[in-house]
Amino acid sequence: MEVLLIKLMGIIRLSMGINDTKQDIGNVSNANVNQVNGNGTTIINNNGISVVDAYNICHAVVENDLKVYAQKAEEKAQERLKEISSSLIDRISKVEKGLFDKFEEPAIQLALRKPVLEYIKSGDKDEAELMIDNLIQRLEVEEHTTLQSLIDEASSIIPKLSVDCLNFLSLLVFSKAYFGFTRLGFFKYYLPKIEKWFESSSRITELDVAYLRQIGCCSGGMTISYNQDLEDSFRGNYNWIFRDGVTMNELYQIFDIDTLKKTNVQLFTMEGDKAYLMFPNEDIAHQYLKQMGLENMFYQLKAHIDKFTLHSKSYISDEMKDKIKYWEKVSSLFQKQSVKSLFVNPVGYYIAMRKMKLDLDLNLDFKNVYGED
Repeated sequence: MEVLLIKLMGIIRLSMGINDTKQDIGNVSNANVNQVNGNGTTIINNNGISVVDAYNICHAVVENDLKVYAQKAEEKAQERLKEISSSLIDRISKVEKGLFDKFEEPAIQLALRKPVLEYIKSGDKDEAELMIDNLIQRLEVEEHTTLQSLIDEASSIIPKLSVDCLNFLSLLVFSKAYFGFTRLGFFKYYLPKIEKWFESSSRITELDVAYLRQIGCCSGGMTISYNQDLEDSFRGNYNWIFRDGVTMNELYQIFDIDTLKKTNVQLFTMEGDKAYLMFPNEDIAHQYLKQMGLENMFYQLKAHIDKFTLHSKSYISDEMKDKIKYWEKVSSLFQKQSVKSLFVNPVGYYIAMRKMKLDLDLNLDFKNVYGED
């Protein structure tokens, strides 16, 4: 690795040429190279792409663009180019090194220019991470498909979104979906991670909401509501989490202790002297217990679900205010008709889904959104 880094540092200036009119590709390994000039450079390597080649290509595709920078900005531009190139190569290496071979495709090199140039301009590491993730998705998808077009559209939209708009969009989509959290996972792990989404959303203005429509992430007429109040969304998605617990005596009226021990499945979590449901909702509980061959236990639990009293909307609001500093302000935002009427378009879903993957390591795909088998 040290030798590779030394080699990369030697390459770093080969294609910068900020004050040079030449378009030298540099020492691209094992190369029979054809160079196509224009808005950026396209490199075709007929003998396969190595890590060094890929790193070189990251520089070469933006060589012409870098010439617009003044002399004082040269060092900063080069520094950011090194950062984004190294980060990109590192991320792709962790996914599949075979993806490097796609770097010789002109369409991919055009797609590559966007995250590289945007990071050189802004230096925003969070945006760069999302743009790199988007590029990796682009490398993995088939050409000439709807998903490929969607990813290309997202690469144009992401740099135009403020951090607040991006986090609000993520929270909006998060509120419309449900995941297989346990009760402990929801309160102890995921809620703290999305607090920054709430902080951003607390600053969202009507202009931000209108801009999300203008840029194509959302649509929808003002007279139709597509989104619920925040409390209703969370209570609907995690119907079993937002319930009171039962005493041990009440629990043994549902299942005897020997049955619970034999199954070796954790259905409940103890908090104080009460047992709370571990599963987030009925659907997840059914799927899991059926998979474990314990479907009878699900129906037995469902028959006694009313013993676990469902929290009221006001109770949930008070509970969440204690856990998330910005809950009250964001809850008010979600009550506005301008937000209720936001219909999230496919590209909006896609961007939010990738953000959820990066921030929470949660997987949501279009099969979940559009109900495909």
